[in-house]
Amino acid sequence: MCATNTNFVRRFEESAAEDCDVIVTNQNLYVEDDADGWIVKVSSGVFTNHIGDVLITDSGYWDFVPALYIVHWNPATQSFVTTRISSPYINESIEQSTFAPINTPPVSP
Repeated sequence: MCATNTNFVRRFEESAAEDCDVIVTNQNLYVEDDADGWIVKVSSGVFTNHIGDVLITDSGYWDFVPALYIVHWNPATQSFVTTRISSPYINESIEQSTFAPINTPPVSP
């Protein structure tokens, strides 16, 4: 999918893309905050309108700005549309992320 659209490839070749997942129904996302040792939960509600889209995890190693990007293919414009998700609980760098059919209780850093 990435190779067919140079705008998408160019956007992510300068990032520290760490992981790539397809967004699934009713599953929370769990992300490892590498700097602080936390596992951060992102509620499935954040992804309700993005089922089937791709989630890119940018570790933040190059610019110390970790982020999650939802990537959606827009057939009308023949281009990818990216939406950045940020979290106040992720500070310097993140590693892997995964969707899981579990629900952990909230924990504050």
